[in-house]
Amino acid sequence: MGREVINSIRCGYCKRVFEIAKEDLEWEHLKDIGECDDDNSLHDYVINQEIQCPHCGKMNKILMKARGKSETNLEPVEIISMERGAYEI
Repeated sequence: MGREVINSIRCGYCKRVFEIAKEDLEWEHLKDIGECDDDNSLHDYVINQEIQCPHCGKMNKILMKARGKSETNLEPVEIISMERGAYEI
C-alpha cells in the first residue's frame, strides 16, 4: 500500500512542491479546536508541526486541518504551509 497523500505544498525556501501524506503527520499533537460552524455534530481538529522538505532539507511549518466526529473518526481536509516564502504574490 502506498502513501496516502493529502495534498502538496510549496517549500518556503527552495520553492519546490512536495506531497504531504497522512503518515508524515505527528498525530500525537492533534488538537480539538471545537465544533464546526456549519455542523455541530462534527469538530474541527488541527496539527501544527514542522516537516522537512525532501528537496532542500529545510524544515517547513505546516498546519493540517481536519474535521470529524472524534479523534479516531476524522478526515484531513487540507495541509497548508505556514512559511512566508511558500506563497507567490
